Formats: sequence, structure tokens, C-alpha cells
Amino acid sequence: MLDLRDIDAACAEARRCVSELGFVGVFLRPNLVEGKPLFDEKYEPLWATIEELGVPISFHEGSKVLAPQVGPPQLGNRWAMWHVCTHAHEQQIAMVAMVMGGVLERHPHLRCGFLECGCGWLPYWLWRMDEHAEPDRWSYQLAEPAAPLRLRPSEYVLRQCYVSLESDEGPGRWAVESTRGKNIVWASDFPHVDAIFPGAVKTLFELEGIDRSSLALILRDNPLEFYGSALREAVRGPAYR
Repeated sequence: MLDLRDIDAACAEARRCVSELGFVGVFLRPNLVEGKPLFDEKYEPLWATIEELGVPISFHEGSKVLAPQVGPPQLGNRWAMWHVCTHAHEQQIAMVAMVMGGVLERHPHLRCGFLECGCGWLPYWLWRMDEHAEPDRWSYQLAEPAAPLRLRPSEYVLRQCYVSLESDEGPGRWAVESTRGKNIVWASDFPHVDAIFPGAVKTLFELEGIDRSSLALILRDNPLEFYGSALREAVRGPAYR
């Protein structure tokens, strides 16, 4: 987990963990830090470092933090109510920042995972970002435009991003269908209190509308692709055998 308040230290820690300790990825919260969105130029050295290291960024939301967070301000201390919002909405906002803010345009080999927030929302989100990226569609707005993009937002997501399917997430079938299963990994949520245990994999295999070939991608091929060569080397090592 990297601290976005000190980018030089975050870059150094990423290098140390990957190069010296064999980590296969870095983890960030999606929340706004010190008023700087993820596409702010302050973060460019970090994105370049992670891209150079060849490991992915995993965004993951959590419970209350001392940072702006969707849900608690509007819904008070009703945990179930704001938890409905935080995990999905913070990740959706982070995806917009990384894609429409131009980060993935500037760093075409950077891989991003938006994890443990479900994936049933993805088809709508791809459509909505594409709609808002249409040339001159929002020119009447007195606001700063999104970053110039050579591709549609959905194309960056399909090229560089992954989301996670929950074990009992029925609507996830539409995300699997829209991506042909290629941008989906599995989130067991273990050992959280709301995780399905035991029987998480059995529940996953019982989801309607997701065939075995897609499950093979979700459980095996996609994680190996997402985490890259570092993970592929690890699973070929003696500890794995």
C-alpha cells in the first residue's frame, strides 16, 4: 500500500517492494488525497514508476477514512447504507479519473484493477464514459474539459483495466458478456464478515449465465495476465509445485 501524500517516497517504496521483496503489485485507496485527483500531474512520477516496474495498481475501497468518501457524509452512521455506495462509487470515480483524466493515455502499459466492488456496473459505466467523451458534446459547459483522448474511454478500460466478480453477483454476467470475460477477476472477499465462506467457489460456479470457459478466464488466465510476468514466474516456482 502506497502513501499518495509523498510521491517520491511512494516511488521508492514501490521499487523496493517489487525489486527487493518480489511483490507483484501495488495497492492504492481510490479516495481523494489532499484535494488532488488521480490525474493530477503530481502523480505522474508514480504512474511512470509503476509502469516501468511492470506491475499493476489495485484500487480497493474500505471503511471510513480521514479523507473525502462517498456515502458517510450524506447517509450518516448508517453503515449498510453508506457501504452500498462507498465501494462501487469510489471505484467508479477512480476509473473515470484514470481513463478520462488521461492517465492511461499517457501510460499505455499501466494496468489498473478496481477490485472488491463488484462488476455488474461496468457495462453502464463504459457507455456513460463514452457518451461523455463525444467531441463537443459538452462544449456549452463553462468547465474544464476532460483530457484529450485518442481512443474511446471504453477502449482504454478493455485494454488496461480489470474489475472483480463477487461469488454471488448475479448482475456480473452482463460485465462478463460485455468484455467476453477478458477483464474480470474473482474477489472472494475472505475473511470479511459478508464473505461467502465456506462454499465461495461453489457459489461462483452456480451463477447463471457464466459458462465454464469464462470462469477459466476469471479464475486463472485473467489474474495471470493482470499481475503479469512476476506472478507467472511465482506460480512456476518450486513453492507452487
